[in-house]
Amino acid sequence: MNKESFKDKLNQGIKEKEIAFFDKQKVSEETQSEIFDLQKEKEEKILEMKEKLKDVDEGKEIAFSKDASSVKYDKEDGKYTVFGKKGVQLETTKGQILASTLWGSEFKLDSDVERDFKKKFILEHTKNDILEMYDSQVIRWGRESFMTQGGTSRAYEGLAETENMSLEEIPKGTLAEKMFSSFFTRVCQDVSEIPFEFKRADIYDDVENKIDFVFKIKHNDEVAEKQAYVQDDGENIGVQFTIGKSTNLLKHKQEQFKRSDLEESKVDDLVLVSIPIEEIRDFLKTYQESSKNDKLVKTPDFYFSEDLKEKIVKAVLEKLPPKLQINSNEIWENIKNKI
Repeated sequence: MNKESFKDKLNQGIKEKEIAFFDKQKVSEETQSEIFDLQKEKEEKILEMKEKLKDVDEGKEIAFSKDASSVKYDKEDGKYTVFGKKGVQLETTKGQILASTLWGSEFKLDSDVERDFKKKFILEHTKNDILEMYDSQVIRWGRESFMTQGGTSRAYEGLAETENMSLEEIPKGTLAEKMFSSFFTRVCQDVSEIPFEFKRADIYDDVENKIDFVFKIKHNDEVAEKQAYVQDDGENIGVQFTIGKSTNLLKHKQEQFKRSDLEESKVDDLVLVSIPIEEIRDFLKTYQESSKNDKLVKTPDFYFSEDLKEKIVKAVLEKLPPKLQINSNEIWENIKNKI
């Protein structure tokens, strides 16, 4: 089995419950059973999503949990407000609501909430749940399979240990990635006319291809004209995020990149983005303290300073290939004061 097709084959094996495939990868029957149980849960999530989408068409409230904070929408001023326990309320945004679900917050969207946002909320909530389940499937496969012996096998084992950790126990690097993810979730939802889309990579791409996130960069008119032969409307740029700043660590990360397989990971290019942990640690502490009493719609990146927001945006955009003609200063001017 060649490397280019392995991830697709793995996914197909999971989807079709191919016991023979997993047997060839030398994983135990117990692990096979765990993988397929998670597949059933994913299928149930899809069914739940379809029912929720029907509820949208019927003008109903939307929630995935009984213990959810209520979100109301004021049609006159176009603003959202979330209501917590003991009468606590906070004006919020659609991006902040979506980002907060990444940190475990649950919301009940009032019947008056915009129909399109209800659908977006359902799709994003379901996508996040399914990604977590898929990651769990890959972790269970990866820590046993002969395809991942050595360093990557240990990486999957380490990830398995974090699955049930509390916020205080999760490694700082993992938390930093999550902060990065919720920040760009807010940007992509709340800022109009930005030339990129953002998504988290799955565990397989993280471990095997050293990709934490993928930015789909939309071609501007000039680039699109030069690349008229391209079938899609942009380029996928894989990003590896690191909180390290030592020269040796960054050199090691660059070496990992050289061994990455662009074709298998289905990205057009790879970039390395470094934001030292010292620059975000205090914001994480502030979030941890505030979340003990207030679990409305605040995420660690909610507390980021303007300088840090600018640094993160430019750290990504300035690493992009010059041919994409991305103006980081212009894009930052569009983003600031909106998140």
